[in-house]
Amino acid sequence: MIELPSLYVISVSAIAWLSLVVFYVWGKVRGADESTEEAIEKTIVYLVKEGYIKYTRDQNGEIELHKLNDENY
Repeated sequence: MIELPSLYVISVSAIAWLSLVVFYVWGKVRGADESTEEAIEKTIVYLVKEGYIKYTRDQNGEIELHKLNDENY
């Protein structure tokens, strides 16, 4: 069996954990730029463009979702 120096193992482990923390924080900060409502709207628009859902907007700008087999829309 190959024996690794304990300092090497501890250093690699510490670097791995620190990189996980950095990427986690980076993801949280990067995701904070977009509000929840914007993310939902972008998701709905994407689903409409891909043909997964249909929707209409009412007078207030609210989105009303419809079933795909609904012939009225």
